[in-house]
Amino acid sequence: MANKREITYIINEQGCHICTSHKSKHCGYPQCTRSGAPSSVLRFLWITKYGPIPEGLLLCHKCDNPLCINIDHAFLGTHSDNMQDCKNKGRYVNNYAGEKNPGAKLNKEKAEIIKTSSLPNRVLAIIYEVSSSCISAIKRGEYWK
Repeated sequence: MANKREITYIINEQGCHICTSHKSKHCGYPQCTRSGAPSSVLRFLWITKYGPIPEGLLLCHKCDNPLCINIDHAFLGTHSDNMQDCKNKGRYVNNYAGEKNPGAKLNKEKAEIIKTSSLPNRVLAIIYEVSSSCISAIKRGEYWK
């Protein structure tokens, strides 16, 4: 079923096709109706050109511009691929990391004590009521950097 409203866009300096014909509703992505169901315009254009998106894959942006509907700026990937791409570009922000996490048992001060402690990880885990693997990750600098 064809989209009823013509899809229009302008091209910016980065080659992004900025959608001008459809409103951005979900996370800033322009939306259209396809076969009676809402869809992003980029997804609609991708499927029109390449066919259905395989199960377990997402349509990801190379340019990270939600308004861009240039299918040359899109690629298929898993959720993990998309998150890694986000991290590689320095866009990943964990809003619940560290003390911001409502379930956090540790704070920066406790993490600093753990990093410098000579006590065994299993003992520190009991003291701070966290797992030994959490203690190990703190000491390796993976948590509480």
